[in-house]
Amino acid sequence: LQRSIPKLAVILASDPAAAIQIEKVAPIIASAGAVIVAAALVSPFEAAKVKLMLEPDTVSSLPAALKAMALVNLSNTDTPHSTVILNYEWSRLWQSFIPLVLRELPFTTAKLLTYSSAQTALFTLLPAARERPIAALAVSCFAGALAGAAGAFLSSPADALVTELATGAYGGNWQKALAAILQGADSISAAIPRFFRGASERMLLFAIIITIQLLLFDFCRYLLHVQPDDLAISLDLFADRLSFYDYDASLFSGNGPTSSITF
Repeated sequence: LQRSIPKLAVILASDPAAAIQIEKVAPIIASAGAVIVAAALVSPFEAAKVKLMLEPDTVSSLPAALKAMALVNLSNTDTPHSTVILNYEWSRLWQSFIPLVLRELPFTTAKLLTYSSAQTALFTLLPAARERPIAALAVSCFAGALAGAAGAFLSSPADALVTELATGAYGGNWQKALAAILQGADSISAAIPRFFRGASERMLLFAIIITIQLLLFDFCRYLLHVQPDDLAISLDLFADRLSFYDYDASLFSGNGPTSSITF
């Protein structure tokens, strides 16, 4: 998606310069798209996880949890054999989609922006750190810790909503969960702190997680002898490749420029 965004910008704007203009925001747009896709894929399993945690005695497997979350009610027909009809609404498995997007989107956006800004600022203040691997790693880890803390702080309100939904008392209805959080709050100033309960713990947690991720990434890159430039080259290896099946016929005819021939 990140590689397609500049090409799409050129097509929509009919201007090759659009690719350069959108280059800085392309990672954020691509990350937002990735968050939406990931939330759509994860939502059913998030719902099943809650069901497995709340009802371990009646629900013992993932398929059973998915069916239990989708089950609306049991209908008895008036047949002599008293047939029971199970009614399922599979769309119920995606009731947590909006809260997940609201949590992950600000987290991802804040993480990327904070990491990039902090790393650029630190390398500007300490230019020699770029040439020293240990110093460069320290800068990346510090920027990663700030990024994790910033993402955790901005996503705390949505995380409070997702946590309230995880109690299972609202059947996946995020509006009811939101009303429960706001219950008793007579003003905005009284409601805001409720969305940031445990924010400091989340900030510390994600600061550590992002730092460990960066350390593992650089450690694996070091073991595999991969340089940062190698990653960029690998991603674009086939983007602008030369074609050995197109050639200019004028090179062989000697009659001047002609149209390109493709086999």
